[in-house]
Order: sequence, then structure tokens, then C-alpha cells
Amino acid sequence: MLFFNLLALCKQQSVRAETCEGIVLRKKRESMRRNHMRRYETIFILRPSAGEEEINKVIGSTTQIILDEQGSIIELNKWGMKKLAYLIKKESLGYYVFCDFAGTPDAVAEIERKFRIDDLVLKYMTIKTAGSINQEEIQLAITAVSEKATAVVDGDADDTEAELLVEEEQEEVADEE
Repeated sequence: MLFFNLLALCKQQSVRAETCEGIVLRKKRESMRRNHMRRYETIFILRPSAGEEEINKVIGSTTQIILDEQGSIIELNKWGMKKLAYLIKKESLGYYVFCDFAGTPDAVAEIERKFRIDDLVLKYMTIKTAGSINQEEIQLAITAVSEKATAVVDGDADDTEAELLVEEEQEEVADEE
């Protein structure tokens, strides 16, 4: 709609058609670039005094911003309480949260705006890991993350079974002696 209004305005002002078409095409490209999905990773540190409910509220609002902008959450990890390398806002501990997502630059701008306002957020950092990502790549990334999580759980189970076998062998050796 904006493009048609711009074109009509150009015609009313009797601007050359080539110039108007160039303006319209540039506006379309800017709009597409703004709405283009990219892959980002955000790590944010929350105050250690924040309760579980407050932590979940910040995480929920962050994910809601991403989803409202037609983005997708690829991975969300609560790393938990960790010691900070230096004091941040007079705090020596912080609750770390990692979020890997596909979204638009507008979503990142809104998330960072909210983080600047929120007193619970000590520090945050967002990096762009991929310049463009489509729905197929998003699904592959989500699948890879879930398989990795499953492998970690299965790996822990295998380790436990291996530990039990070692203990049984040690008991048998002890019984033989």
C-alpha cells in the first residue's frame, strides 16, 4: 500500500517516472531487507536476586518478541548462576540465559530496547551468526539441537550403564580374591 501511495504522490508532483520507479524499488528492497530472517545468538545476564518467576517472565517476553516478528526459537538454555569476571552494577554473580533464534533486525532492536529498560538485566550481547536463513534451514537447526540434546541424555545413560558394568566387574574380582 505504501508503494502505491508513493507512486501516486510522484505522479501528482509530476516527477519523472524513472525517478519514481527507482524510489519505489529502493523502498521495496529496504522493506525486504528489514523483514529478512537472520540467525542470531543472544546471551543475557540477569540479577542473582531475581526469582524463578521473574527470570521466566524476562525469558517469556524475549521469546514473545521473537515470535511476534515471525521468528523462531532454535535453542533456549538457562545456564544458571555463574560468577562474573568483574562487578556489573555492584553484582558479583549473574544468572545466564542463552538464546539461539532466527528473526528480523527489528526483533533484535526491540529485544535490546527492552533489555536496556529492564532493571533485572545486568548485561546482554547479541551477535548475528548467519546473514540469511530460510524455513528449511531453521527446521534443520532445530532438529540438530534436539538430536544433540537427545545424544547428551543417551550418552549419560550409556555412561551410567558403563559405570555399573565396571562396578560389577570390580565386585566379581573382589569376590574371587
